[in-house]
Parts: sequence; C-alpha cells; structure tokens
Amino acid sequence: MTPFQQHCERWKSGCGSCHCEGATKVVIARGQIPADVLLVGEAPGVSEDVRGIPFDGPAGLLLDQIVARGLENVRVAFTNMVGCLPRNETGKVEPDRDQIRSCQPRLKELIEIVKPRLVVAVGGLAEKHLPTTFGKSSRVEFQAGGVVTGHATIRRWCSIVHPAYILRAVPAQRSLLVQRSVVTLANAVGELP
Repeated sequence: MTPFQQHCERWKSGCGSCHCEGATKVVIARGQIPADVLLVGEAPGVSEDVRGIPFDGPAGLLLDQIVARGLENVRVAFTNMVGCLPRNETGKVEPDRDQIRSCQPRLKELIEIVKPRLVVAVGGLAEKHLPTTFGKSSRVEFQAGGVVTGHATIRRWCSIVHPAYILRAVPAQRSLLVQRSVVTLANAVGELP
C-alpha cells in the first residue's frame, strides 16, 4: 500500500469530530501524488460529498481549466482544508474554526505525502486559514510575498479566487478573474527556486 493509500484508509471516516457525522463521503484528494503543486480549497460541496472527490462539479471543471493554462507540465493535486461537507439544517455552510482545526492533522499529513513545492489557497477561507495549518509551535512560516520557510518541501504559497465565486460573477468579470488566476499560478511556479 502506498503512503497515499494508507492516508486514505486512515482518514476514510473523517477526523473523528462531530462535524463528520453528516458527511456521505470523506473527501481526501485527487491528482498526481506526489505533486509539485497542491491546491487547497475550503470544504467539499454537495457533489464532492456524494462522489468523494475534491473540486468535482462546475467549479472543479473551471479550476481544471485554470490549472491547465497556468500550470503547464507541472504535477498537481487537489484537496480541501476540511474533508467533510459542513452543513446545518439549511444546507452547506462555511466550515467553522473548530472544523478546520479538527481536520488540520489530516491536511498536514497529506501535505507531507504530496510533498508540494507550491501550495495554492483556493478562495478566501483557505487563504485565511492555510498559513495556520502547521500551528504556532511549528518552524513553518507562510510569509508575505508568498515565501514559505521551515518546511522540507514547500517553498512558496499563493492564493487564487475560488472558481465558484468566478461562476457567480457577472459575465463581464469572469474572464478577467480567470485570467488573473492563471497569471497568479504561472507566476508562482515561475518563482520557485
């Protein structure tokens, strides 16, 4: 069994918190593992919860197009800050701090298996919480300007607009937001040591 298969087996029931109780499937990762780039979203949506695959749906299709244009000839993997669909009685909700904190061991372990040189926060919530993934007691620092220090493989990080936001934007803004994301990814890879 590969390290990734062992990881999937270990986390197939979620992180053990009460947040996982309503999930249909725990969403771990997809893509090439190990990878040069790891894209980290916030949490699974409804289609991801059903299929168990991150960025599986209209936003995922758009993200795949952005990645294909911005990260040519680069091994890429996808995951989320949280592995289970966060929901309440009204439907999907934004994951809270407790859920993100509960899922951090899974994310940290996955990062060690993926061994990315670049980590991309997909959306505002991932951008806010990704730098805290390793905790204050760690040597790992996500610094301004996209530099990462103290990690064995990660050298840079950046953030892009979540593709679901792009799909909700007015048509005149969509191509601009897509192009901005493509350029951000290409620049970040280009700046890798």
